[in-house]
Amino acid sequence: MDYRLKSTALWHVGRVGAGLVGVAVATRLLALPLAPGTRAAEAILAVLAIGMGAVLMRMPSRWEINRRLITAAGTVAIAVFAAVGLHLAAGRLPDLTMIAALGFAAIIVGIELADPPVLALATGAAVLAAFVVLWVTSVPSGSDVASFIAAVAILVGIKLLAVGGAERTRRQIDAETRRGHAYASLGRRLGVARDVQSVASAILETCRETFPETSSGMVLITDPTDGLLKSPGVFLSTSGVASGGPAYELAPGEGLGGAILTAEGAALWPTTLSASMAQASLREANRVRLRRSKLGFIRSAIGAPLRLDGTAIGVILLTSERRENAWGEADSPVMGDYLSNRLAVELTSRHWSASLFVENAADSTGDTFAF
Repeated sequence: MDYRLKSTALWHVGRVGAGLVGVAVATRLLALPLAPGTRAAEAILAVLAIGMGAVLMRMPSRWEINRRLITAAGTVAIAVFAAVGLHLAAGRLPDLTMIAALGFAAIIVGIELADPPVLALATGAAVLAAFVVLWVTSVPSGSDVASFIAAVAILVGIKLLAVGGAERTRRQIDAETRRGHAYASLGRRLGVARDVQSVASAILETCRETFPETSSGMVLITDPTDGLLKSPGVFLSTSGVASGGPAYELAPGEGLGGAILTAEGAALWPTTLSASMAQASLREANRVRLRRSKLGFIRSAIGAPLRLDGTAIGVILLTSERRENAWGEADSPVMGDYLSNRLAVELTSRHWSASLFVENAADSTGDTFAF
């Protein structure tokens, strides 16, 4: 399923709901015993608001590049139309405060979920300002101050909830998109994999495509002869997967790789500080290799243990030198529930053994990565 398409469909449903509230408010206003001039003005404002809503729902493709800004401006315009319309009918509308609060709540909720949080909050603030101006100019001075404060607080809370929900939805959709991409990419690559090295290469290439933030990555497998984590002879860099690589030998709990081995599930180090603290447990031999390497600062990292029937047989580790928070909690299921589990099954099905570590047993002075 295309989760982004699903999100767009849900967004349209939300817009339809906000539009129904707007139509209900317009109908209520036009049903009032208003003077002909006021009724004509109300009708014009209703047509403008409905027209603006229709444009925002079916925006011309040539406007798509500026869709977010146009949506923000259109939402504020609708709020202004609503404020003016309610103000004109204030003298004849006994339930003004309730209608105003519900109408502006619908406008706030109807702001496009795909907007960046900053733009969404700014748009919400402009809508709230229109509501405050309406209340100050239309409700008798000094009357029901408590209701005014409650209404403003409720609208602010609704906007914050909407922004938070939108951000969670975006992360979930991104995670599902990445999962689907990883599934398709890995299936294609594993179809031609014939040995442990090619399986590890397939996983690392899939990680590179799925997580563009990745600067380097490694598959490390537990050598049954000594219990240390070792590379099967392939590694990932910004230029792609290559053979060779460092001959690190990590004990359980040592460095990022060793910490992943002892973890229950996917492990995440979002910042340089957290990654550096994990690397502080490296033994001296691996510190020497680290000093020889050309690897920059690890700004963030993510990894998952390779478990088969509850037993950890290795790890998969990705690091980013580009930025901190390159991965979030939403990425952990992709690493832990799919990529690492699939890799564990594939490695076991190919009967990996201690012999695959022979070519990597010697220390290398040309190491370019450190885990």
